[in-house]
Amino acid sequence: MIKKLARSVSLAAAVLAAVLLSPPSDATTVISPDPKLRFEDNNGNPCTGCKVFTYAAGSTTKVVTYTDSTGGTANADPIILDTRGEADVWLTPGTAYKFTLAPANDTDPPTNPIWTVDQVVGLAGIGSLVAGSGISINGNVISLATIPTGSVLCNTSGSTAAPSACSISSLVPRSGTGGGPVTYYLSPTGTDTGNCLTVPTACRTPNYVQSLISALDLSGGGSVTVNLADGNYDGWTAEVWPPGCGGPSCITWIGNTTTPANVTVTGLSAIVADKSGVAFTIKGMTLAGNGLAANGSGYGLYVANGASVQFDKIVFAACNNAQIFAGLTGQVSLAAASATYSITGGAPSHLVAQNTSNINIGGATVTLSGTPAFSTAFAVATQAANILTSSVSFSGSATGKRYDVSLNAVINTGTNAGNVDNSFLPGNASGTSASGGYYN
Repeated sequence: MIKKLARSVSLAAAVLAAVLLSPPSDATTVISPDPKLRFEDNNGNPCTGCKVFTYAAGSTTKVVTYTDSTGGTANADPIILDTRGEADVWLTPGTAYKFTLAPANDTDPPTNPIWTVDQVVGLAGIGSLVAGSGISINGNVISLATIPTGSVLCNTSGSTAAPSACSISSLVPRSGTGGGPVTYYLSPTGTDTGNCLTVPTACRTPNYVQSLISALDLSGGGSVTVNLADGNYDGWTAEVWPPGCGGPSCITWIGNTTTPANVTVTGLSAIVADKSGVAFTIKGMTLAGNGLAANGSGYGLYVANGASVQFDKIVFAACNNAQIFAGLTGQVSLAAASATYSITGGAPSHLVAQNTSNINIGGATVTLSGTPAFSTAFAVATQAANILTSSVSFSGSATGKRYDVSLNAVINTGTNAGNVDNSFLPGNASGTSASGGYYN
């Protein structure tokens, strides 16, 4: 029980904490709030017969309280406490009150109050809360759904709607670059605690630097370069991108362009760009996807949903899925007209384009080493997608079917093949065309 109503503010906080830190959904009991309010006099004794006045916050206008949860019977004002100094006091949710405790012999209005507490607000019961994204209600138990990494529950200021998950980066004021360049540094010996703006303060993981980039505003024409020191890095995913980035050239991740094998990016999928507006360039690194293809991972470079990525001087190591994938209007192209890259490991496919996406490696110099095997086909295009390989110079050999094109997709080698396999693409088995697919 409480010594005076000031403690009801603490009680309110405790009730709120109990709501937010609700027991597991399989709990069979919950803690009870104080069923009655108890008041004490200045000596700590029950305030027998004392008077509790309830006013509108900040005023002397009386506001009604109730004897039970139905709100059907109003308390007298003032409320006269019983011999234990107790009373049943139910408030209107959301209404701000001012409470005054006065001795039994005081007047109305009181002239000698024991204390006054203003801005006392009744809390809504659990049953009046609205479940929404991130919140579920089962009886009197509120549970928070799993919130994605890098997100919190949030809401628009002033809104009464249920909160939902939103990324932390979307809540942080964006930093302008002033139209100038920003350079971040990554190192296998770095730590994800600083600003990554110098070699001594280099950070460790690409995902950490990605979060810094996402908080920028490049509307003034700024650009970003991320320098990766030699070593091994975890794969990363780009889903939030700064405003003002007009294409892949505004953000460049650079490893070792002389010896790309010295910088290795390995993940379930090495690099993923999966949201419209995401655009960047990668250079000088080795990509390996070790996730299971059956789980939708295992890619070297995965670009989808309108994202756009350019590359140069990349080594594609063994992957459990396509080494380069474009889907759902994703765009993959070279960062330079004379770009070079190499393939050192096998995969189901080297190039896969689906759902009106585009892969353009035209003019590249591609070196295959170790005779990598492609179990599906070196190049796969389907669902009106396009793969352009014109003027590509391939050296080395591979095993597997050279191509598979279907469902009105096109693989254009620039050789006027007319849907006849002419052995332009690497492999040791003839390619196939079906259902309107065209190889040329």
